[in-house]
Amino acid sequence: MIRGVFILIGVFFSFHGVFAQKVPEVLKFTDENLITVLTKLEEVYKVKFSYNPEKLKNETVSLNLKQPKLPQILVDLQRQLHFNFKKIDERYYVVKHLNKVYVCGYLKEELHQKPIVGARISNIQKDIKNHNKCQWLLSIKWCKYK
Repeated sequence: MIRGVFILIGVFFSFHGVFAQKVPEVLKFTDENLITVLTKLEEVYKVKFSYNPEKLKNETVSLNLKQPKLPQILVDLQRQLHFNFKKIDERYYVVKHLNKVYVCGYLKEELHQKPIVGARISNIQKDIKNHNKCQWLLSIKWCKYK
């Protein structure tokens, strides 16, 4: 009787391993549709993404990661897109469109390439004719301190 239970448990774990997707050593996508990438991530990492397909249908991404962990993948996707991945619990994520664009960097003066301290960048006008190619008119203010 006990031997039969151990055999049954062994068979269960054997089938479980057959149906589970293995996390790949390298995750590579080149100009792949975002919905296709999210579907693959759902299969491999056993998670679910909730999103509006109309908002994502024209988005493409590229990834080339070695021994990828899901948080690293999501950070890389966020860097390429105007979307945020909000973790609801261990399995569920919501993909939301960002209304803001974050810019990170340094303003450097042209001659010596030194950072300009105290400079502020403001958005004056935004022209969004093609959502993938935004053109921005920025104002740069600099207060020189002595």
